[in-house]
Amino acid sequence: IAENLDESDYENWLEIDAGNGVSSVQIIDKLRPKKITLLEPGVNFVEILKAKFSPKDNVEIIQSTFEEFQNSEKFDVILAATSWHWLDLETKYSRVSKLLKPAGKLIIFRNYYGLENNKPKTLINENNDEDLIAGIDALYQKYGGKTVQEASNSQSDRIDARHKEVAESEQFVTEKVETLEWHKSVDADMYIKLLRTFQDATYFGEKFFEELHAIISRNGGFIEERIITDLIIARKSVLEESDHTLTKTEAL
Repeated sequence: IAENLDESDYENWLEIDAGNGVSSVQIIDKLRPKKITLLEPGVNFVEILKAKFSPKDNVEIIQSTFEEFQNSEKFDVILAATSWHWLDLETKYSRVSKLLKPAGKLIIFRNYYGLENNKPKTLINENNDEDLIAGIDALYQKYGGKTVQEASNSQSDRIDARHKEVAESEQFVTEKVETLEWHKSVDADMYIKLLRTFQDATYFGEKFFEELHAIISRNGGFIEERIITDLIIARKSVLEESDHTLTKTEAL
């Protein structure tokens, strides 16, 4: 992100749905914007954010959804870390555009638990034991879910769709797209804890998770997650009337 920002981009930031502040910590400590507003609708998450950042003078925490957020000042950068897909497709681009300064930037990134090019999703143990993949495939099919391969293809399609969505919004010009692959080895308990955060997995029920835990335990007890982080940096392309006025005033 830092490699694609100008010095003037650091004045005033907004983060949408900051959650418990995992991304916020990295942004504040490493990029050091002069001011950042953390927008978060959840009461519990807001309390966590206050505990983390209240001593910092450059951090403002507001409890609100993005759709209900009202603000008179304009931002240099608006950031959505793993939250962009939750926002209303019909209005999110226009709302972000209105909140940004002329040529302000929208930064979106999200972790996808899968690989492109038809490689297995996340479910390979450290010894590349094919029995683990076969066992998990059978389990997902038993409960009406996607196989490892089908899930991988789906993730790749979703990444492509996200890139296309930004371009077709006509509100932004994409300046940078980068897809980073990284790995993380976790045990069965940690993997299932992660899986429970995915909406589609919650429909399977407790029996599914019990059987999944048993399969992983029989195959070494660990899974090497292969994770794709997809980053998009886009520049506002549509100037509103107020922006035109500001630009003319500055020119004079």
